[in-house]
This record gives sequence, C-alpha cells and structure tokens, in this order.
Amino acid sequence: AAKADELREKRIAQAEQARAEALADLKEVHSHRRERAEQHLQERWMDREEAIEEKMEKSHEPRRSFSPRPRRTPAYLDTESPPLGASRQRDQRASSVVSRSGFSRSMLHA
Repeated sequence: AAKADELREKRIAQAEQARAEALADLKEVHSHRRERAEQHLQERWMDREEAIEEKMEKSHEPRRSFSPRPRRTPAYLDTESPPLGASRQRDQRASSVVSRSGFSRSMLHA
C-alpha cells in the first residue's frame, strides 16, 4: 500500500511539473503573440501617420475635413438665396404694416 501511495505521489508530481511547463510555454506563446500584435499595430500606426503627413505636404493647406469636395451649404444657412416661402410672406406683411403706419424700417432701427 505504501508503494502504491509513493507511485501515485510521483505521478501527481510529474503531472504538476508537466502542467507547470505547459503553462509556461502557453504564457510564452501568448506574450510572443502579444508582442507581434503590438508591433504590427505600431507599424500600421506609423504607416498611417506617414500617409497623413505625405497628404498634408501635397495639399499645402491646413487639414480641415476629410470630405474630398466642398459641400453645398444647406438652404437654411444660405444667405445668398431669397428666404423660403413662409418667411417671404412674413416680410411682405411686415413691410406693408410699416408703410401703412408711416414708419420706415430705418426709423425703427435708429
């Protein structure tokens, strides 16, 4: 019985040793993979930075937006065009009221 216990202890010790070695190998593999992944990310980041610098050198103007062509100003920000229907009617109504009462807009704003 003592002999069997000794053998079992020895087998358990060997198994624990093997498990520890396997764990160490696994950690080594993982750290190696992590290092490679970090290096890859670093390289990609550097490539991206270089590409951006090249683009900025080519353009010779400060980087504002990534849109390739200037966007059309939306109607509500467009000051060149006449106002839209409802506001145009309001303006006409206001001007008719002003002309009836005898005041001009310049007098009101003075």
